Amino acid sequence: MIIIKIGGTKGVNYERLLDEVSQLEIPMIIVHGCSGTLNDLQEAMGHPPTFVTSISGFQSRYTDAKTLELFLMACGLIRTRLVAWLQQLGRASIGLTGADGKILTCIRKNVLKIMVNGKKKILRGDYSGKIDHVNTSLLQMLLDEGIIPVLSPIGLTNEGILVNLDADRVAAAIAGSLHASDLVIFSNVPGIMDLDYGKLFSSLTSDQARMLARGRMKTKVLAAREALDHGVKRVIIASANIESPLTSALSGENGTVMTK
Repeated sequence: MIIIKIGGTKGVNYERLLDEVSQLEIPMIIVHGCSGTLNDLQEAMGHPPTFVTSISGFQSRYTDAKTLELFLMACGLIRTRLVAWLQQLGRASIGLTGADGKILTCIRKNVLKIMVNGKKKILRGDYSGKIDHVNTSLLQMLLDEGIIPVLSPIGLTNEGILVNLDADRVAAAIAGSLHASDLVIFSNVPGIMDLDYGKLFSSLTSDQARMLARGRMKTKVLAAREALDHGVKRVIIASANIESPLTSALSGENGTVMTK
């Protein structure tokens, strides 16, 4: 079984990747992001995005109530397009959120501890969350029927509150819970880079990756480490924008292969 995360940043080639997915007879789950679409939607609605940095150095989007509404819209747009493309290619698929069937129950992070100009601050009213449980039985039932679940990173708390989840960590949690062999995280970058020399690291241990990752890549590496800690054999951070992106990633020819 393979878990695929498709990045939501601009410049990610969905069509080429899905063309390949439709031809492979392997059980798969797709988790998607929507950051580029959400940024555009927030700007168009006069509610520009706010990004914060946690005390531990991880960057994330501040999701207030209005941003949550726009996030749900952006997820719906991307999810429906992905499902439609797979169906057009003849591959059975279904679009879901983590709230459907309580696939992803979570704990809301109402209060964020962030750094602003070197000082610690408290930011309240956030609608992001941390995954508490994955409903593997529902996902496995769909996989057993030959259906590809396409999942939006939307979680549901025990109080019935919808929250924004990090898509990389959603993919990692699902991969670990379903004992997937591989987690492949696709984006518009070739993998983990040595920024001083412009060199791609073709393989790294999780500890090496943690030391080298910068910016948003830190969250991808965190997700990768979580997946590896829960038994996933390999995590591959790769580009979606090359020929045969999935098979080349699985063969070690595309991206950075991480092992424990």
